[in-house]
Amino acid sequence: MVKLLDEIEKRTGLVSITHEEVFDKLAPESVHWWDKWGLSCFGGLSLVFFTIQVISGIFLLIHYIPHPDHAFASVQFIDSQVTFGWFVRRIHAIGSNIMIILVLIHMMKVFYTQAYKSPREFHWISGVFLLLLTLGELFSGYVLPWTQMSFWAATVVTNSMGVVPVIGDWVIEFIRGGANIAGPTLGRFFMMHLSLPVVMAGFLGLHFIMIRKTGIAEPL
Repeated sequence: MVKLLDEIEKRTGLVSITHEEVFDKLAPESVHWWDKWGLSCFGGLSLVFFTIQVISGIFLLIHYIPHPDHAFASVQFIDSQVTFGWFVRRIHAIGSNIMIILVLIHMMKVFYTQAYKSPREFHWISGVFLLLLTLGELFSGYVLPWTQMSFWAATVVTNSMGVVPVIGDWVIEFIRGGANIAGPTLGRFFMMHLSLPVVMAGFLGLHFIMIRKTGIAEPL
């Protein structure tokens, strides 16, 4: 096994890259919990909570049924019958709220310290997309338990799409999967909730590659 791992390392260099980019990489002295702004670590904390959300979501996905007749019952089953299911669901629910707060604080800090300026314009653009994706992921997850609150939240949000000029009605019908909130709507939000983390992972990779290239912005 050791020889096999050595051969893989010779051909890929994964271990050396991991040590260079993660374990042995030093952050600037200005980056710590108690810097001038006290906000340097919120981007990294957002990534931590994104990882927690993905892991806890995978566990919930084992028992969740994305069907209008069974969605709420499957959530109740997770809460009452699955060992520590209630705990994982609470982590997932509370973690989503904490994550959006962390992302907002991180972006406000970047805006206030003007860290979006050259040469970091694309850092900011990718960050804005990540914020929008996070909001989409948060709302799509809110719909999945298929409660009365979920139903009316989906109704309000999809109705608001009608303000889009010319194509507003088409957008509403596309998101709902029909004229009304029904089973196809739940299916579309379920697929949205599964696919958005994949897109977010791509933007996160781009975000971190650019940060690695330009370095962490020094506080003002």
